[in-house]
Amino acid sequence: MTTPSMSLPRPVTLAGQAITLRTLLPGDAEAMHAAIVESSPALSTTMLWWHEGFSLNETRDWAETCQSLWDQGQHYEFAILSGPAEGYLGSCAMSGLNKQQSKANLSYWVRTSQTGKGIASQASRLVAQWAFRSLGVQRIEIVVVSTNLPSRGVALKAGATQEGILRNGLWWNGRPYDAVVFSFIPEDFSL
Repeated sequence: MTTPSMSLPRPVTLAGQAITLRTLLPGDAEAMHAAIVESSPALSTTMLWWHEGFSLNETRDWAETCQSLWDQGQHYEFAILSGPAEGYLGSCAMSGLNKQQSKANLSYWVRTSQTGKGIASQASRLVAQWAFRSLGVQRIEIVVVSTNLPSRGVALKAGATQEGILRNGLWWNGRPYDAVVFSFIPEDFSL
C-alpha cells in the first residue's frame, strides 16, 4: 500500500463515461481561467479560493504550483475534460492528506455552462477510486458550506455518505459558516 505522502508519477489520466480527468498541467491555465471567468457568480458563493478579479496570471501560478504539490505528495489536481483532449469543464482535487489518519479531502467545481449534467459526481467518484488505490487512504471527506445545495447534491449523487454538520466548520470572507461533511471509504467502491 502506498502512503499519502508518496510522490506519484504524472501525468495521470482517468477515463469516465462522458469525461476524462487528467493531471492539471500548466498548459491548462488559459482554458481554466476562461471557465473561472464564466463561472464567477457561482464560484463567488461556493469556492474559498475565488476572489473578484481572479487573473490569468494567478491561474498560471496555480497550475505551476499544482505540479510542485503533486511531486511533493500534497495536492493532486485533475482537469475535467469533455474527452481525451477536449474542452476544460472544471477541476477535481485531492488535498489535505493526513498520513497518520489515512484520510484526505476531495473538492470539485464545474464551469457554469456544464453544471447539472453529472460531471462533478462522476469526476468525484473517479478521483476517489484513484486515491484509494494510489494513495492508500482509508477515508475521503468532502466538506461543503451548508448553503451550497448544488455541491451537496453532487456529493450525494456521487454516493458519498452525509455524516453531519460542522457548526462554524469553515472560515470564509472573515466569518464562520456551517459546513456539511460527507465521506467515502474503500468499501463504497468494493475495493
